[in-house]
Amino acid sequence: MTAHDQAQAYAAKGWHVLPVGKNKAPVAGYGLNSSTNDPETIKTIWHKHPDAGVAISCAASGLVVLDCDPRNNGIETLKQLCADDPSFAQALASTPQVDTQGGGKHFYFVAEVNTEYPSKLGPGLDVKHRGYVVAPPSQGQLGQYQWTAGKSLQEMPIAAAPSRITMGKQRLISSPRTKIRAATIIMPDETYDELEAALAVIPPEIEYEDWLKVLYGMSRLRLTEKAREIARAWSVRSHKPGHTAEAFDAKWASVMKEPAQTSYETVFYLAKRFDRAWRDDCTTSVGGVPKRESPLLQPIRHFSDDETNAAELQPRVLVENYLYADLRNLIAAGGVGKTTMLLHEAVCGALGRPIWGNRVPAAFTTVFVTKEDSREIFAGRLRELMREMALTDDERSTVYARVFVVDLAGMSYKLAHLTAGGQVAPHEENLNALINHCLPIAPDRIVFDPLVSFTVGEGHVNDAEQGVVEAARYLMRRIPDVAIDIVHHTGKANARLGAMDQYAGRNGSALPDGSRMVAVVIKCSSENFYSETGYSLDETASETGLRVGFPKMSYAAQPPDLFIRRLGFFFEVVPTVTQEQRAEIQMIRRVADMHETLEATKTSIMKAMHLARSSLDPLDRYPSRSRVIEFAVVVGKKVNRNKALDELIKDGLLGEVALGSDELLAFPNKSVLSSRRSYISIEADET
Repeated sequence: MTAHDQAQAYAAKGWHVLPVGKNKAPVAGYGLNSSTNDPETIKTIWHKHPDAGVAISCAASGLVVLDCDPRNNGIETLKQLCADDPSFAQALASTPQVDTQGGGKHFYFVAEVNTEYPSKLGPGLDVKHRGYVVAPPSQGQLGQYQWTAGKSLQEMPIAAAPSRITMGKQRLISSPRTKIRAATIIMPDETYDELEAALAVIPPEIEYEDWLKVLYGMSRLRLTEKAREIARAWSVRSHKPGHTAEAFDAKWASVMKEPAQTSYETVFYLAKRFDRAWRDDCTTSVGGVPKRESPLLQPIRHFSDDETNAAELQPRVLVENYLYADLRNLIAAGGVGKTTMLLHEAVCGALGRPIWGNRVPAAFTTVFVTKEDSREIFAGRLRELMREMALTDDERSTVYARVFVVDLAGMSYKLAHLTAGGQVAPHEENLNALINHCLPIAPDRIVFDPLVSFTVGEGHVNDAEQGVVEAARYLMRRIPDVAIDIVHHTGKANARLGAMDQYAGRNGSALPDGSRMVAVVIKCSSENFYSETGYSLDETASETGLRVGFPKMSYAAQPPDLFIRRLGFFFEVVPTVTQEQRAEIQMIRRVADMHETLEATKTSIMKAMHLARSSLDPLDRYPSRSRVIEFAVVVGKKVNRNKALDELIKDGLLGEVALGSDELLAFPNKSVLSSRRSYISIEADET
């Protein structure tokens, strides 16, 4: 059974599931609070992530799971507890079990309502209730999760949690007028106004699970009655039958008696799902209340399980191990083709194709904001790129729907500006204009090209760069889950040296320090490209090689450098060679270089010999072996000259003529030949 099929089977039991990777962490965008038992939602999730494993949200599914981890002495702890309490051992034997990837066990039990459980029973023996457990048939890094033979869900019912697990638990006493939350959250009045504005864009006909999340989140607020009135006014707008005020009040009373599973911030998350720009209308929706107060004007807050369980370790992934929804600084020298390379990435992203061999989880929309190349230039490059990629009519239409250019050439548009007090700050008027311009197409990636055209000038260096960083953060707050690329030129000295560190850009260090990702592009020499990839660039056809390094990558392990060959508007990533292959390539190159050097020496000797034939000096016209290799035009080291001369003689291009007494009589001024009996000649039969 596939992970998708098993997830549907779990959901049919009423359990809430979520997708996880082999590292047991939720797939990006699907945290604990996004768990669901809706078949269509599950189908959509596993269609997007077919390789994902399945995890079960315990509390939402009415489960409590005992997790025995042998790596932390869980087996020893379990044996001791079973020895101390035979009823505990009997309970373990009478409920479904899972063999985990690490050789441990999961024991599934039915959780009691309105009950909090301890986090562990001892070393290596954890109690899972507020979180989730990875379930069969998920594949982990150490192995697969499987139902224990004879102890699967199909073979036995789930038992009630044994008393041993509930010993030391905190039973929460409830009554019709008692809210059982450990603590409610105190928020300023403006937060209630923002919640009302957020609910205005969430259709009350949403899936029941999401509707219930709204109630749970709102019920956690200290001003319970105010929160209830806001939520009820929203719910009764539904056209679904049964969404009456009376039905809402009954459900609200039920929710108040249960542990809250979400926080009020879930309402903001849902609003973003239905309208990414909902905060833009917040002012008019709530009567002029500011969109977002400074955190310093709000009470300081404790962390909670809800918040930490729902938190993600990385923002949205646009390209695995390459691009995330955060600020990236792309550094490259002028003329290496960085803009065309980014346009190639935009086309691949629009089609959901891999980018430089890295998977694209979902197709995305790119906006280029340019002050360097005109819209017409972009259009021409786009045409040539799509032609090289041999796109179909439908694929070109998809690209046209997801690749955009905002041409600001000639305009005084800046991301940051100098305030009246002389400070560099984000230019909110310009940023808001850009946001309103781009929001209708819901951009996933915005590329600013080049940096120098969007700052207050290079005279301010770090202040100018910091202003751009803050401007990018401003954009990311207003356009959620967007990736921002700032294209920056390499410093002159760095370009000459081929620097690949995060400070390779010219000017200061504020931009690379403030960016969560830094990529550097340099043009490779043909020799370096060959030594790294084993591929010989065709320089006669103007084929070039690019090297892309990633000196800073906050959300993934630092990937290896990319080597990309470019021929006009064609781009292709070329795999690198292994250490053994690289050593072999270097050996081949050394042999080739030696051969090339030897051939150059042979050519220079032949040239010297031709010149010597017209010389008036008998020593030049009839040179000895030692004299040949000393001619001024002969190149190469002495050892190579001797070797080259030997090969020329061996090949018959030169001859070493032996002279007898009679032959010497034919030479004019033969005395200059001393007692030598041979000389080097171009023609072997020359005398």
